[in-house]
Formats: sequence, C-alpha cells, structure tokens
Amino acid sequence: MRIAVFIGLVLISSLFPQISPVVFSSTSTTPNVDFHIYGDTSVSVSYGENVVLVSRNESMYIPAGSVVGLQVDSVNENPCIEINGMKSQGSVTFVVNGSEIYNVTIVMEPVTVFIKVIYQGNGYVSIMFQNGTTRRVNNGTPIYLPKLSVVRLDAHPSNGYEANWSNGLSTDQVWCFIYQNQTLFLSFHRDPSSHSLIGGSNLILNSALGLLLLGLYLLQRHEKKKEGEF
Repeated sequence: MRIAVFIGLVLISSLFPQISPVVFSSTSTTPNVDFHIYGDTSVSVSYGENVVLVSRNESMYIPAGSVVGLQVDSVNENPCIEINGMKSQGSVTFVVNGSEIYNVTIVMEPVTVFIKVIYQGNGYVSIMFQNGTTRRVNNGTPIYLPKLSVVRLDAHPSNGYEANWSNGLSTDQVWCFIYQNQTLFLSFHRDPSSHSLIGGSNLILNSALGLLLLGLYLLQRHEKKKEGEF
C-alpha cells in the first residue's frame, strides 16, 4: 500500500514543472546608504525628484541607478564628507549601484581665521583666549582661532613706554572679535608723562648731589679756617 502511494506521488509531481524558490533582493528591504553625522548640522540628500533633509544618524534606501547629491548646510563650520573612504568638502555626488552599502560620514570642523600682531619698540604682547588661558604673542606670527572668537590682547610696555595700536587705541588691553583674518600693528613709544617724571627725578637727584658737594666744600673750608687760628 505504501509503495503504491509513493509511486502515485512521483507520477503526480512529474506532471508539473519544477518551481524554483523566490529569492528577494536584499537591496529592496535593506537600506543601502548609512549616514553618520558628527556635529550640529544638516545634510540635503537629493535623488531623482526627491529631496530629503538628514540631521541625525540614519539609514535609507535609495533606488539603484540613482544619482545622489549631498549638500551640507553650514556657515561657520568647514564640512568634510567621506563616502567609503573618498573625501570631499561641502558637497558630493555619487551613483547608487544597488549592491553596495554606502557609509557616508559628515564631520564638521570650525572655520579658522587668524589674528596677527606686529609690534616694535620696548615691550611685548600676550593674548587671552576664551577659555581663560594666556600666552605670549610671537611678533608677526599668526594665531589661528575658530571664526567668531573673542580674545583679549594685552600690551606690556617697558617702564617709561606706552602702547599705541594701529586702530587708534592707546591702552594696554584690547578686545578683538575675530570674524576674518586680522592684522594689528603696535608700537611702544616713550610716555610723555614719564619723560617729565624722569626729568624731575634727575633734577632732584642733581640738586641733592650739588647740595651735598657744597656742604662738603663748606665743611672743608671751615676745618681749614680752624686750623689757621691755632
């Protein structure tokens, strides 16, 4: 009986064609573009007639054959886009082939500008950064800072000198808002009030010395006069 059933099943199966199992494409269900965003920014992703704004880490499916354009929206930072090891600045275009997973990494770096101080005369300059640290400024050497930084420049004139900045200020402290490359000139000149003080001090010193010499002279004459009386 069992043999007859088995033979019957074989005969029935031979009457129908072979049916292959259905294999679903992984690209139809699995995202093929992974976005990794570092920093506070957003990325415009355009393909076909679609425009998608990506502002966080996420993955999406983009149809095979699509030409994808990426544009990083940023004003005060320098965007770097890396797609599977290939780097670009600000914007990039690539074609999705449907079989590769694209790892898109967006890193934002602050746009840097510099401030440079050229000074001459008797004195030096130091700079205080936004975090409170200070250091001496090398004459004529650019100091690179993130754009829109606020720093304080301190002039340190030698005794008897004063600071004169190219922006018309004559103070020892200058606050600077750095929004573009900037060069300041500083000269240390003799302080007029210091001149009079130094001159007055010398006059007092010379007068005291003269009185001392006059006193010694009179004392010497007095001693000689006493010797002549004996």
